[in-house]
Amino acid sequence: MIRPLPVCFLLCLAGGLPAQETRVIPWGLEKADGNSTSAFPFGYTSGRTQQVIDGAALCQNSALLLGMALRRDGRGTNTYKARILPSLTIRLGHTKVSPSTMSTVFASNRTGPMVTVFPKAKFILPTLPPMNPGIFAVQWSWAVPFAYNRTLGNLLVEFEIPGTGGKSEYFMDAHGSKSMGGRTALFGKPGVFAGKDPYTVTCPSPSRMFPGGSL
Repeated sequence: MIRPLPVCFLLCLAGGLPAQETRVIPWGLEKADGNSTSAFPFGYTSGRTQQVIDGAALCQNSALLLGMALRRDGRGTNTYKARILPSLTIRLGHTKVSPSTMSTVFASNRTGPMVTVFPKAKFILPTLPPMNPGIFAVQWSWAVPFAYNRTLGNLLVEFEIPGTGGKSEYFMDAHGSKSMGGRTALFGKPGVFAGKDPYTVTCPSPSRMFPGGSL
């Protein structure tokens, strides 16, 4: 089953790092549009939306999340008109469920305390012209930074927009996958080492590298 994942970036300060870092989730879509679209959370005029983000995509151990942004779906040709949300609340929390095991019963996905990072307030959705890929123009800075710890589970993001039901053309970029696998790349020629040759690997962002297999 394909599970759409809204593309977003999180501003985070990973434990032990001196500088702030931005990260696009899923990886590899920094300059490419996702393969799907999501009507949530803004394709409807009201409702509650939950999104589970795999902790491995965020950091290796822990991170301080300072904000988030979403971008429009790049395949549409219409300009999304600016819209005022009279009330929007965003909460973050740790959860034991994964993107593939999350429940349609929202309470079941809340396996830990939720932190209100964007308290109930008016929010203006900006005008978004056609662009592929779109820019991350729907942005938030958290009122309270969220301390994420991978040992406590994955990240649960919850949007709450009260009001009457209705539809709106304001679709977010998304990416779906039929499996939970990652990305692979081949370097050099495959084969057996001729001898006990030493080798080194340099990775500027270790939290993005999860090697597997055997030599």
